[in-house]
Amino acid sequence: MGKGIGAIAGGFAQDEGIKSGVRRGREGYGTAIREYKAGEEKGLGFLSPYMDVGQGALSPLSAMLTGRSYDPETGEFTELSPEERYASFEKSPGYQFRFDEGMRGAQYGLNALGSLASGGALKELSQYGQGLASSEYGNYINNLQQLAGIGQTASSQSANIATGTAGQIGQAQLGSANLAMQGRIARGQNQASTFATMGSAFDEQQENSQRFITDIMGSGGGGGAGMMGGMMSGAGGGSRSGSF
Repeated sequence: MGKGIGAIAGGFAQDEGIKSGVRRGREGYGTAIREYKAGEEKGLGFLSPYMDVGQGALSPLSAMLTGRSYDPETGEFTELSPEERYASFEKSPGYQFRFDEGMRGAQYGLNALGSLASGGALKELSQYGQGLASSEYGNYINNLQQLAGIGQTASSQSANIATGTAGQIGQAQLGSANLAMQGRIARGQNQASTFATMGSAFDEQQENSQRFITDIMGSGGGGGAGMMGGMMSGAGGGSRSGSF
């Protein structure tokens, strides 16, 4: 009986151990998931400025090459007039600086010539502006393409981070679910074993109780028969002595 009680107590203790282990394991998975998300946010935060720069270059680049501006917020294109198409180029720092400096130098030369300035000199000024625009146009396009490329690289890296984090979180969630399932199975098996032990202990107790009652009844019945036999023997001796 003592062994049965010990087995039952051990079964309940094991059940508590399984519950505690599963709970701590799932808490660990939850902590890992939070760390994955925090790492993802930090990584995306590092890349965000580069993505913003790249997106900012897309609209003027699209305007110069296609005549349509691009809105990164909506993903839509808007048709532009010729003036609007080249407005960003003419306002770009590189072109504006070189144009202003060139025109300033030319203006100094004209001022020095005064009335001697000819129509040819004015024509050269116009040609200078046109030549500057032509040479600077390629530089402007290259700069925009480089900025857009930086944004594209940052976007690809962000996508990789998001995809990798999603995979890690998915694995952690799957591990947590498997741990919970294994815990339920282990607890069910342990409880079944514990209840079986309890049933065996109860049956054993019943058998012992029945055996004890049978022994008592058997012992008491034999004693009663002896007593009855003695009484009958005494009664027969008295009858024989009275006949004499």
